[in-house]
Amino acid sequence: MRFFSPRKWVLALSIVGLGLSAQPGQCAFFSGTGTGSGSGNPLAASADFSYSGGILTIVLTNTSGFDYKASPNSSSAVPTDVLTGLFFNYNGGFGPSLTFNTATTPTITVGSNPSNLKLSSTPGGWDFAQGSLSGVTQHYGLGTAGMGIFDGGTSSGGTGNPSNFGIMNSLYVDGEGNPSVNGTPYAKDSITFSLSVSGAFDPNLISNVRFQYGTNLSEGDFSGGGGNLLIPPAPAGLILFASGLPVLGLCRLIRRKPVAA
Repeated sequence: MRFFSPRKWVLALSIVGLGLSAQPGQCAFFSGTGTGSGSGNPLAASADFSYSGGILTIVLTNTSGFDYKASPNSSSAVPTDVLTGLFFNYNGGFGPSLTFNTATTPTITVGSNPSNLKLSSTPGGWDFAQGSLSGVTQHYGLGTAGMGIFDGGTSSGGTGNPSNFGIMNSLYVDGEGNPSVNGTPYAKDSITFSLSVSGAFDPNLISNVRFQYGTNLSEGDFSGGGGNLLIPPAPAGLILFASGLPVLGLCRLIRRKPVAA
């Protein structure tokens, strides 16, 4: 009894070859630690960049483990505890043009949870800038405070709260901030940004990453390090072997003589 015909073998092996030869998306990961100028609380952040199909995805996370009300801390969160910006370079400077698509977050600490935080046209939200940016050495930036760079905050002409939807750490609880923090909508833990890329893009060429806190460039920032993580493709030899299997199967099928009636 024949359970698998030659034609099915060709189809199955072709699928295997295509699966092994498919190139996965690339990613780069950066993290850093520092302190703000106001509270002195320990700060930490990470940025996970991944690229696939013309879309650059950035997961920006406030990774600080500081608990504002846990003994013996018992301090209040202040604006310099809020992660409000991310800056970076590409290939040592400026590279492909990027377009801000969306920003989403799992949790908002105050109010409803919007599914889309793309507020670049509305003062008081996240904005994206690229090119020659004032006051920083990076050429790409995401920010929710104006800082003389973005449209979302009061320092660049906006009228909204200059840190709306900034990122608090995962331990923050509503009401654990000072008067300027309490009542403001913040993302909790992380925000995921989606940007369209014009041209080729390799996240492993991202460098000079800067995490920004507070509502001013001088209120707390630190560099991201830790090295880039490239997702490797399947070994070339394995890809060639898998790609050749369907060809061998096809040749075997062609050479097979028809069965006499």
